[in-house]
Amino acid sequence: MNGTIKEIKEGLLIISIECHSACTHCQAHQACGFAESKEKTVEVENADWRQYAVGDAVEVDIRESQGLLAVLIAYLLPAIIGLVILLVTYNPWGELRSALATLAFFALYVVVLRLFRPRLQRKFTYKVEKL
Repeated sequence: MNGTIKEIKEGLLIISIECHSACTHCQAHQACGFAESKEKTVEVENADWRQYAVGDAVEVDIRESQGLLAVLIAYLLPAIIGLVILLVTYNPWGELRSALATLAFFALYVVVLRLFRPRLQRKFTYKVEKL
């Protein structure tokens, strides 16, 4: 992912990355109105932070194994657990209670992810290179 350094703090680079939807490659993306672009901010700890300047174009990478772990934590694990909760509680509790239990699980999962956010951020390391 390519980005631009927006701010530099001691040992920390704050990088702005513009994320485009896949629609930007379509020839009709301006006419259909579904194309979107969002700016994300990433904080990257970097021992060589002095060699960078605000406004530098950089490339931000993450190891493939860490990317797969992120997908597992963010998408696969909650989907599988939510489906299991839905299927296990459907017969004894009925449709409404089963759906509510599944929604309650997803809400609890988001809260737990927020609580463990600092620990997860330490687990995922980014590599930054000047372009």
